[in-house]
Amino acid sequence: MSSNFLLIMKSRIDWIIWILITIVIIVAVELIILLFTKSLTVTFESLGGVAAAAALISTIYYYSKQVEEMSKQVEEMSKQIEEMKNQNKLLKREVEEVSKRADIHFDDDLLFNYFSHSVRVFLKVKNKENVSVTNAMCFIYIQDMWKLKDYMESNIYVNGDDKKMWEPLVNANDRFREVEGEPLSWNVWLNNNFGIESMQFRYLTIIPALGTGLAELMDIYLCEGNDGAEKFYILRVFSEYGPEQKPKVIFKLPIGGDVEIKIRVKATGDRVKNTAKGEVIIKPTDEGNDYQINFNSHTYRIGEFFTSENNKQRAERVKC
Repeated sequence: MSSNFLLIMKSRIDWIIWILITIVIIVAVELIILLFTKSLTVTFESLGGVAAAAALISTIYYYSKQVEEMSKQVEEMSKQIEEMKNQNKLLKREVEEVSKRADIHFDDDLLFNYFSHSVRVFLKVKNKENVSVTNAMCFIYIQDMWKLKDYMESNIYVNGDDKKMWEPLVNANDRFREVEGEPLSWNVWLNNNFGIESMQFRYLTIIPALGTGLAELMDIYLCEGNDGAEKFYILRVFSEYGPEQKPKVIFKLPIGGDVEIKIRVKATGDRVKNTAKGEVIIKPTDEGNDYQINFNSHTYRIGEFFTSENNKQRAERVKC
């Protein structure tokens, strides 16, 4: 049976019950009256009148209850409709708010800046919307740091540089820890107080509408030992304090080695729809005689930063 049929049957049964209850009440009242008047004459006409009166009274009472119940239902439906309207307003506001947020992503290409004896690697964070991103931050996650302890350096130095540039915040000896979700610096930053040893924080920036922010990832050096025999790359991964201050960690990659470093990167900020994500992988080339950087669909051979004839801005090797 359908639910509507069951509701109709219930309604009819309720009505009959009310008629029977009313008849009982009226008959009881009439019997009491007859008892006091000492007249016990009961005719079919009187019983018919009782039944008719009972039916009329019961019907009026029953439908008054129905009207009352319907009024409550209408009131409840009105409340639900009003609540739905409020929810629609909130949803509309949320949609409008999301539409006003920026859509950021990492550019497919890395950006390289050449110095006399190093190459600086930047991550380009692009904003595709006509809304500025405030308090933008870029984070790094170095995978399996404990496997890289043998390649972490804290006793290396390039002549002419400030020594604090070669004092990593994380090293394999007394300051080892995993690097998980730690901020990078930006080439243009917002002043944001000072950290340890009064070093200026540089991990906040503004990415303008339809513009780009440059997160500073690392400097790469081609080094040779004092005897000139050993050749290796130095990766000075930056911290939240910037390239001229203490780096986050320093890696030494022997040329011809098989070290692989994976650095996941994320960028976010205020008023953004999404978190930009990417992964920088430093690993040996297929030939095994050099290292390469993989980012998205692009591959960059590190040796070409220092030796390529086509690269007029190539850096020179240094003694480390």
